[in-house]
Amino acid sequence: GKISPMLFWEEKKDSNLPPSYTEALKMPVSAQPSTSVQETIEDLRPKLCRMEKTSSGFGFHLNGIEGVCGQYIKEVVKGGPADKAGLGDDDVVVEVNGVNVEKSSHAEVVEMIRRGGNTLEMLVASKNVYKQLKDKGMTITPRLVGEAPVGKPFTLTCSISRDRGESVRQVRWLDVQNQTLLSYQPMNKDSVSGQQHVELAPSSSKDSSSIIIHRVGFRDEGCYTCIFDLQPSGSKQGQTCLTVDAQVTSDRNKTAVSGKRASLSCSYGLPEKVKQVMWLHSPTGGQPSEVASYAQRSDPMIEPAYQGRVWLTPSLSDSQLTIQPVAIQDEGCYTCTYETHSDEKKSSVVCLSTYVLPKPQVSYRTTSPGVIEANCTSMSRPPVEIVWNVETDNRTIGAPLTSQLPQEDGTTLVVSTLTVQSGLLKDVSVKCLVHHKGLESPIAVSMNTKIGTALTILISVTTVAALLVLSLCFCLWKCFLHKEDN
Repeated sequence: GKISPMLFWEEKKDSNLPPSYTEALKMPVSAQPSTSVQETIEDLRPKLCRMEKTSSGFGFHLNGIEGVCGQYIKEVVKGGPADKAGLGDDDVVVEVNGVNVEKSSHAEVVEMIRRGGNTLEMLVASKNVYKQLKDKGMTITPRLVGEAPVGKPFTLTCSISRDRGESVRQVRWLDVQNQTLLSYQPMNKDSVSGQQHVELAPSSSKDSSSIIIHRVGFRDEGCYTCIFDLQPSGSKQGQTCLTVDAQVTSDRNKTAVSGKRASLSCSYGLPEKVKQVMWLHSPTGGQPSEVASYAQRSDPMIEPAYQGRVWLTPSLSDSQLTIQPVAIQDEGCYTCTYETHSDEKKSSVVCLSTYVLPKPQVSYRTTSPGVIEANCTSMSRPPVEIVWNVETDNRTIGAPLTSQLPQEDGTTLVVSTLTVQSGLLKDVSVKCLVHHKGLESPIAVSMNTKIGTALTILISVTTVAALLVLSLCFCLWKCFLHKEDN
């Protein structure tokens, strides 16, 4: 027999508590019976298991031997997160949350699981599959799982163990409909024939066969049969299964001006698997709330609080949420979730920032003889930065004083005060420059007493002109009356 490096141990805690993971115990190594060679082709694939932690934990024991690398699964709770994700007793742990742990200690693996919080992704393989893959010198990665990204090429592989004297005459691949996908004779390259979207992989050998699907789509999902016709014993066949997967992609974080329009988009490449798309809004420091949803064979549903200014495209693939007009309370992060027919949820998050553009104003007053206090005020979101431009003149009295006053509606009032000598305003133009993230260039507002003087002159001239017109009208009226009397 052969010696197993990983052994089962009993949990010493209360047996009524569901297991999750614990420390390894010192135990003697015991012999395990050897496994005979399989007569049929085995699906040599690991498993990629994703699970969410519940109040009872993940529902499995992580076992190992103190001081020895290599961890494995025991006591999977039936119906628990681990069981639903596909973990099984004696599965060898290869990766935890994307990190290879084959050479990690038990304590290191436990710490990785704890750092992951409430979510856990484990790449595992049964003992027999693990041994066979290692004997073949293969590196165990998620790519061996058979989970193919939609729209990308993917390789399917079958391997056999031949008895002495056996030779492979022909290899055939059948698709998910049991139709011939590809066939060939190992010693004759010109014998390859099959469907256009597949080809024989260069890595194929006498004992293994690999085919490449050029662009994986939803219809490629399912189990494929590989048949090795052997001489003189007959044929051996096996199955390898392919799951087509896609990730949800979304816009980068967006910024919208209050009162304008904002569109948030998400995309998922397998609409055939989707039964519903939902959008949730999570305001900063607030509770998430549902905004809109769309299900197959129905119209988009908009929640009452958003009706009249929110629209959702009727699509299970490219989903776009439009808000018009955007308000400050719309700021926050939006989660688009695609719920599949298998109740799996895939989501992505896009965050929205709202800007209120500034409308700066400048005012001034004389505080004492020869001294003028100028104020530049602006209300906006986020707060503006105010800079004074006095054309390099040094007749200011001290540096500007700036204050920020948060408003109830989420905007901020910024007030910048500059004290100058009154003579400065007669010689140069004093400007208040307002910088804001929503503006391509700053807004400049001039402050000059000459404008006030010109305005006074304009009013005086207008008044005199009006009096002259009235006098002229009076004179003409008197003349008209005089002529009537004559």
